[in-house]
Amino acid sequence: LRNLLAVKVIGQVVHDLIGIKEPGLPEEHMIECVCELLHSIGYTMDGSQTGKQLMDQFSARLRDLKRTEGRDGRSTFKPRIQFKIQDLLDLRLKNWEKKLFKEQPKLISDVRKDAQIQARKGFGPETMFSTQVAGQRPSYIDDLRPTKPQRDKAMREEAASRPSFDVH
Repeated sequence: LRNLLAVKVIGQVVHDLIGIKEPGLPEEHMIECVCELLHSIGYTMDGSQTGKQLMDQFSARLRDLKRTEGRDGRSTFKPRIQFKIQDLLDLRLKNWEKKLFKEQPKLISDVRKDAQIQARKGFGPETMFSTQVAGQRPSYIDDLRPTKPQRDKAMREEAASRPSFDVH
């Protein structure tokens, strides 16, 4: 979805799911779908002027939905949905950077080295997690994409290997 669909198409999808200016309330699963979609493509959308305007509208609508109360004064949506909306809004405020907690297994020697480094530096948040930009294109994809000279060479080789059907 990152640059695969036009911003207008994404705007229409979000509009169909949660409505932007409609007074009715969407179902919870629709709000959850929008949160997942915007989590994946929000960084890319914020990169263009039109996308940023749409993201502002989406964020305002989600904020309104989160605050919606029923006649009894209680929140209309379950806390899980409210937290999902708030997590998305917080992520956008942080320029789409999210924390990744380190959960990879380590060798005993690595654990000892890390403990020594922590003892020297002191215990800080950088030892607990790293950060990643949500929705950003992974760097390995750019490594897999062939460069223009490589593409041109491959196209020439492919054209040369095709049989010629010209009749003289």
